[in-house]
Amino acid sequence: MSQLYRYFHVTEAKFAILTNGIEYWFYTDIDEPNKMDQIPFFKFNFLSHRSADILELQKFSSDQFNVDNIVSTANNLKYSSALKNEFSKEITSPSDEFCKILVSRIVSGSMTSKVKEKYYGLVKSAINDALADILSDRISSALDMTSGAATSLARSGFVEPVPQPVSAPTIEVPQKSEGEEEVVTTQEELEGYYVVKAIVRNVISGERVSIRDAKSYCAILVDNNNRKPLARLHLNSKSVKYIGLFRGKDEEKFKIENIDDIYKYDEMLRETARQYV
Repeated sequence: MSQLYRYFHVTEAKFAILTNGIEYWFYTDIDEPNKMDQIPFFKFNFLSHRSADILELQKFSSDQFNVDNIVSTANNLKYSSALKNEFSKEITSPSDEFCKILVSRIVSGSMTSKVKEKYYGLVKSAINDALADILSDRISSALDMTSGAATSLARSGFVEPVPQPVSAPTIEVPQKSEGEEEVVTTQEELEGYYVVKAIVRNVISGERVSIRDAKSYCAILVDNNNRKPLARLHLNSKSVKYIGLFRGKDEEKFKIENIDDIYKYDEMLRETARQYV
């Protein structure tokens, strides 16, 4: 970086890129003219990126490159990315400062060690529950909007009417013998199913993605076929949770803290889904 910093200072270039071939860090001179910033305004990782990152990267393509347009958005991009990273850290591992802010809003009086011990452990679980509720609401809204759009088109004569989506999927559970523990599909497993279904919807139809619960894990299948596994949710343990992903017939487990962590493996899920197109 120090070498790049010197190069930037003695050239007329407006942008500088630092890369190891996988990650690309983009710099400019937001903080002080003609002096490269210490913090990149944009990072792109070939192995882990979102669709929004692709849109930012396209600004540097030869047919779209415009210095003024990039500079005008670089400032917001730089600090919004930094703020998002800090927020991500807080929701995955809340700091004492963040916990104190939240707890002080619901507990009156001084923040004693006893109060801290009582409430700080609840902060992380409360954050996870809140994120799960938001995710569930957004998925429900998206399904409602899709249903409404399809109905409107049908009434207009553009397409044939389609059945309305049900509020919850049909869940198949194996028959249990007498005395066996009953299989219960939790809300967390349903939310995980909806997340996986949303991730792969651009690869295969959502109608082909089904959920089949078992005692030790919850399977997400294509065509409700055990030979077409898409993922397995190992969420029954209170201490450690996993998502099982497939390359061929072999399952590989990845530890997750919450349902939102499934998005980290979106490309692997799509890759598996492509096998069943």
